[in-house]
Amino acid sequence: MPDEGFGGFADQFVTESFQIRLADPELVSILDGTCNAGLKADVLAGKWDSVRPTDEQQAEAARKAEAQRLFDSNPFANGGNLTDQMKLQQLAPEAAAQLQEAAARQQQPEMNEMRLKQMEAEQRKAREASMLKGMAMAQAEENMRLRRAQLLRQHQGDVRANRVR
Repeated sequence: MPDEGFGGFADQFVTESFQIRLADPELVSILDGTCNAGLKADVLAGKWDSVRPTDEQQAEAARKAEAQRLFDSNPFANGGNLTDQMKLQQLAPEAAAQLQEAAARQQQPEMNEMRLKQMEAEQRKAREASMLKGMAMAQAEENMRLRRAQLLRQHQGDVRANRVR
């Protein structure tokens, strides 16, 4: 490689440098000095693998990283994100089942409490409706009693008027 680094190599060997950029962008970033600090530390410590992982290995590593991210975010907690739940079930069915069971155990007391509150609200509503119905019936009976009394007085007045005639 020329003394100018990867840039000089790329100027002299355009096709080859383009192929290297496509095949291993991480290597290019190391060679031209634009890699992140973590990668630079791995290279200096001898932890960076000089053989590029295969596409299958990279895809598997990406799947594992995504599964770990989803597991850490726990999409089953508090209703969660259905899309993330489905992704986790596809990537790591065992981990998804574990989180789903834990979420179900956690939600059980909450669901019981919610059902209890709902039942109490329904009972309160039924009592209020019953009281209102009872008050309406009492009012109707009172109105009927008053109307009967009025009709009775009217009838008695008519009877007296007929006697006088």
